[in-house]
Amino acid sequence: MDCLQRIIGARNKKACEKAALACAAQKLGTRQAFHLDYAPVEGLRLRLADDATLRLLKGNLDWLKLRASHSLHRGLTVTHLRGYAIALAPLRKRNGKPLGVIGAIKKKFEKGDLEALSQIAAAAETRIELARANARLAVEEKELALEGELQRVLSSNAGFRESLELFAFKLAQYADARETAFYSYSEKSGELVLTAGTDAAQRAFASLSHAASTAGKKGCPVSEDGTVAAPIELNGEAVGAVAGVAHGNEAIAKRLFKVAAIHAASIYSLEKQRLRLEGTLRKVVSPGVHEDLLEYGAHLGGERKIVTVLFTDLRGFTKISEEQDASDLVARLNEHFEAITRPVLAHGGIIEGFMGDGMMAFFGARGDGDNHEEEALKAALEMQSALDALNARWAVEDRKVEFKMGIGVNTGDAIVGNMGSSDYLHYTAIGDTTNTASRICGIAKGGEILASEATVKPIKEDLKLREREPVELKGKRKPVRVYDIRGFR
Repeated sequence: MDCLQRIIGARNKKACEKAALACAAQKLGTRQAFHLDYAPVEGLRLRLADDATLRLLKGNLDWLKLRASHSLHRGLTVTHLRGYAIALAPLRKRNGKPLGVIGAIKKKFEKGDLEALSQIAAAAETRIELARANARLAVEEKELALEGELQRVLSSNAGFRESLELFAFKLAQYADARETAFYSYSEKSGELVLTAGTDAAQRAFASLSHAASTAGKKGCPVSEDGTVAAPIELNGEAVGAVAGVAHGNEAIAKRLFKVAAIHAASIYSLEKQRLRLEGTLRKVVSPGVHEDLLEYGAHLGGERKIVTVLFTDLRGFTKISEEQDASDLVARLNEHFEAITRPVLAHGGIIEGFMGDGMMAFFGARGDGDNHEEEALKAALEMQSALDALNARWAVEDRKVEFKMGIGVNTGDAIVGNMGSSDYLHYTAIGDTTNTASRICGIAKGGEILASEATVKPIKEDLKLREREPVELKGKRKPVRVYDIRGFR
């Protein structure tokens, strides 16, 4: 087979370049040949050359690139260096745009050498243009495949970190970059931190982190010494970066990482929405409830559980509300709720809601312990202490307002779950246990914590308390034994 046919029949661009240099050696009688590849951004760069050529061009590569650039505009040219003649044949696409330059070096070119080099260039430019087109098609297919992988990741309903790990694994396959990692900006430090990656990513942690940081700062894809990275942005704001070590074509890897960064923004966007929703839920429902809502969603239904229910109510609040400015009163009330909700949450309670100047909470609904009676009473004691501290601060600030709170606690079975309609749900505990806790709260004076016998009995020996006379409560046929809780022993 003629060497020109070998060029045209080469499997890929690299094989074509080697075939072209071999053909130059055969037809021109020289082993000193080289190929300069052209890219729109980088310009000409030396792609392939033998050792003798590299020694000759040492320190003169920029000079050669300049001469080769001239040949792209003027056609085949001959220049000289250190007593050698260098022939430069341009490679162009069918539309005239540059592909590169193929060159040969001899002491003196014989008759027919330049014609032979032109034939080699003609064969090479046909095959290289086709190879580039095939490479672009292959990259575009990988880009589409990456988009498909993203859709599969998103439909898997995996968490943020797991989704990124799945996507990193697929990106590593398509980009031939085993060491691939995703980074996110820390809200505390503002620095990029490793979020997820392939198992091999740890081996190149330093170079990946540096590349990711550089891409984040520049706001564009970067590549350096085989490491590629691209920033991940949401609405023009940098939220992270993806980086990897390219073991194949660095330019293709860089392009795929850029595409991956665009697609990965969807994963970051979903996480941002989840965090925003979680932040909102934290403010409207108790921690345990918001976790269930995020994981399982909201639906009507309930189940019977043994819980401890706690009610609070401010004594004399009607008179206070008549004497205080409305905006000031709301501010004081919010400070009050801020102070008394913390002990509830600290002891694993669920805040059911606020009713005027009162609050309802319950303990033990999530099955996180058999000591919900103890936790409820500890919370109640801390709530009274928190209110005392708040009143003391208001006195120093001359706020001219003092809150006195009564607390009622009862233990028993209740229906716990989401109640309401299909359009509006409310997580609560209902039943006689709840009603009794509310009635006990109704007879508690300011500063008192009254608990039923059902609440006190399991931990009675640990409590400082005073038993009250049995009390008649609405809806109860028999008097109810209640205890004034003073503290724990």
